[in-house]
Amino acid sequence: MPEYQGLRKYVRKGILDSIATSTSLKDVTWIFTDSQSSDAVGAAAVGDYIEAAKTRGSPIISIILDCTAEVNCYRMNAETRGKTKLRDSELLIDIREAEDLYLFGGDRELRLNVTDLTAYAAARKILDFMKKVVPKEDAKLVLGE
Repeated sequence: MPEYQGLRKYVRKGILDSIATSTSLKDVTWIFTDSQSSDAVGAAAVGDYIEAAKTRGSPIISIILDCTAEVNCYRMNAETRGKTKLRDSELLIDIREAEDLYLFGGDRELRLNVTDLTAYAAARKILDFMKKVVPKEDAKLVLGE
């Protein structure tokens, strides 16, 4: 569908603009689960998030969960995974081999290999990382402390 990327951008920008300019949502922490490639299309999508964060005066904290291709294929076909998600293992392998992930870089980015981690162990590592990068004055708001 040729208009897919344009439609996605339109919806994404509408949501992000609403969040970025809302006074009633100023003290809400937003978590987006997204993965973008480092190509021009992916970088443009990331630019929408960066623009919204700047408008809002919020930092972007990037957490990348990584695992082996075999584990990725196994998990994506688990019964507990949503039915509208990607389930084609061959396509996943092609994407993993052809595209590089967009990386923000810097000290507010965590790349965590979760191949051998339980969900609890991964969450614990993410919490420990967040405690390092979230300013003390925002810790109660963001981390519930």
